[in-house]
Amino acid sequence: MDLDAKLETLKSMGIPEPDAREALARCDNDVEGAAEYIFGGHLEKNRLVPVASNVSLASSLPSYHDSFFLPSPQKRRRLSEKVGSVLKPSPLFPSIAPFLVALNGIPFARNVLIQSLNESGSLVDSEPHLSASYPQDRLHPSPSSLSRFSQQSYNHLGSPAWWFGEEPCVPHSLNARSILHLQTARALEFLTSSHRLYLDSTHITSAFSQLLSEEGLHNRSLSDCDVLTSFLSNFFSHPNRRYEETFASTLLKGDSGEKKNYMFSFSPSSTPDLRLSIESCFDLLLHPPSIPTKDWTWISKPAKVFCCSVPGIRTPGVPRILLTTKINLSKCIYENKEAVLHRYQLETDYKTVLREWEDLFNTLTGRKVTKYDITELLSDGHLLLKDRNSALANHLDVIKETTKNKLNTLIENTNAVQHKLASLYNDLNNQCVRRLRAVILEPSILYICLDQQTTKENGLPQISPSMDSRQWYLVNFTSAAVITDEVLPCDVKPVTFDEVELNFENHVSYHSRFLVYVADELPVDSHVPSIPNTVKQFIQEDNEYFDDELSGRALCESISTRSSRSNDSGDDTSDFDPEDQGLQLRVPRINTNVRGHQSRNSACEFPESMHVEHSKEEL
Repeated sequence: MDLDAKLETLKSMGIPEPDAREALARCDNDVEGAAEYIFGGHLEKNRLVPVASNVSLASSLPSYHDSFFLPSPQKRRRLSEKVGSVLKPSPLFPSIAPFLVALNGIPFARNVLIQSLNESGSLVDSEPHLSASYPQDRLHPSPSSLSRFSQQSYNHLGSPAWWFGEEPCVPHSLNARSILHLQTARALEFLTSSHRLYLDSTHITSAFSQLLSEEGLHNRSLSDCDVLTSFLSNFFSHPNRRYEETFASTLLKGDSGEKKNYMFSFSPSSTPDLRLSIESCFDLLLHPPSIPTKDWTWISKPAKVFCCSVPGIRTPGVPRILLTTKINLSKCIYENKEAVLHRYQLETDYKTVLREWEDLFNTLTGRKVTKYDITELLSDGHLLLKDRNSALANHLDVIKETTKNKLNTLIENTNAVQHKLASLYNDLNNQCVRRLRAVILEPSILYICLDQQTTKENGLPQISPSMDSRQWYLVNFTSAAVITDEVLPCDVKPVTFDEVELNFENHVSYHSRFLVYVADELPVDSHVPSIPNTVKQFIQEDNEYFDDELSGRALCESISTRSSRSNDSGDDTSDFDPEDQGLQLRVPRINTNVRGHQSRNSACEFPESMHVEHSKEEL
């Protein structure tokens, strides 16, 4: 393979050509090594400036003029399917973006994250320009405070600085952990309510890198599992009371001379056997029936797999979200090969008996039947022959009893094996069945399964019966290079589970494959945690700016107020309302006509639930 072909291979993975050339040069023109070098974040880490400086960390989102953002606003608006917005993976820590997108699609997992953010206290008064941080200004606003508030509001909310990755938009008083919490909360709210299709994970990965630097890990090369484990530990570490029941059953400490490493180990007494549940997943869902059961060479491809599981239980001592280390999938399969083969053999025998009986029935009656189960076939055959040929009917009774006994034995044996394998899905304490809900092949290729009632119902491909009423979607960043009118920067489309299965087995991954399970029956929270109103308002302001960008008015600025700062939810935590004081904020001009603003949203085909209501403003 010549250099141009290697470059095209890397570019097809969404890698910019300059990065591809540099990675190939560093890896002696080895395309696989170059891909691992980039997706592992090593290329970007070598370009990083010292974290302690005030300069932003390198990211996949260098500036407003990046070609990634050249498509028109219409191409950057949220899709009609309710999959929601997505995060563009950053080369610094590429595994974080698809992981957050997957957890955001699982209500229970999202609630766990948001609740931990609220309990950590990091988001209290995190955005002073939207909270009661200036009591003296609220009573007697001074010219300096008005100027300060106006400038902060414009820089942080009225401009696209945060969206385009040019400004972190966080108060300087926040520490690294609080900044990570704030940026993650914004990203979760973005995935839920933004009018935009995609957002770069720059600010999350930059804040996470800063936190790792403070822990002395900035020069350490972390695996994907290490990255996610360390990332999540920052939401559940002490003094958060949900630490023990969420991720860690045992906290491993480093040597006495080293700083503590917040890595997790799950003891068998509190954790289901995830090793076998991975094997069961591939056996029941991902094993292609066209491949001979004794040919196990296919399983050697997707050997690097690690798994996140959401049991959905509240039993003390049992983690609510489980994250395994990387496992050797082929080893797990081989260890349980006999049980799997036995089950396939029983199913094969069962189908053989059914086929033999159908052929016999067709031969005896001269009638071709295709859509009957075994009971109906036997009953119909007996009734048909009883009056016409009693001898043949008696012979049929003998066949019926013999076949019935044989089938019953096969069914009992099959059920016993299936029960053993199915028990691997069950929580050891609560019998809480888990189901595969997300498959991550690469940082830019994510399959996610959502409940059908929350998706667009018309025009969807047929859903696999094994997945019940759920619909799978492919979320794929098509390119980081120049986007043409024919190619969208992000593609979200419904797929069948057969496509997920086929792509999983045939895709050449340079990245560890990642599986996310979730409990079928989730607990009902008496109090569902919510994103703080300040964060919601942050995204709402961006929605207004983006609406103006869609209509071509984003660059037209005027002096106006924004009534959308007031929140109608009734649980607003902010008692600082600048409009009560008549503050004039310098922000992009927005449409003051209620109907005009609504019609603009309708023209963009936004879902009805995403329309932002505005009261009439006085300029």
